[in-house]
Amino acid sequence: MLYKTFPNLKEGELSKKKSVLVSEPILSSIAKELGIGNYLLLGKGELANKGRERESNLADSVEALLGAMYLDKGLKKTKEWFLPYLKNHLNKLAKHQTFKDAKTLLQEFTQKKYKKVPTYKILEEKGLEHKKEFIAEVNIENMKAVGVGQSKKLAETNAAKKLLEILNKK
Repeated sequence: MLYKTFPNLKEGELSKKKSVLVSEPILSSIAKELGIGNYLLLGKGELANKGRERESNLADSVEALLGAMYLDKGLKKTKEWFLPYLKNHLNKLAKHQTFKDAKTLLQEFTQKKYKKVPTYKILEEKGLEHKKEFIAEVNIENMKAVGVGQSKKLAETNAAKKLLEILNKK
């Protein structure tokens, strides 16, 4: 679908667009469009923290739904059902709208509000060499959040997402 829409783009550019198209913000917006949050089974803590609205939960639920559909109905039926939901977002990509990751959004927000950039620190590396897990902390104006990931960048991005959620509640 991406290649048909952008036949003149190089592989690297198509790859970037694919990353955006299947990113957490887009998948969570599709989940909202489908009303998936209403059907999530969540624990008391997650319910109390608005887990039905959390982007990561919603995006993960779309991925799980697609996986279940694929196993049950196969690739062709899954594509037929899901691709229309991507079309609106594909149109945004075609208009060269840019999407920013959590670290970029956090930096822009903190520069505007505090005239500072957040700082990141890797707190811990654990696990086998081929299967490491990193724990990162992001800090700005005495507010902190911790994220976990299989790379330093992913751990920092997850920390940035958490801090953005905290800042958005204020």
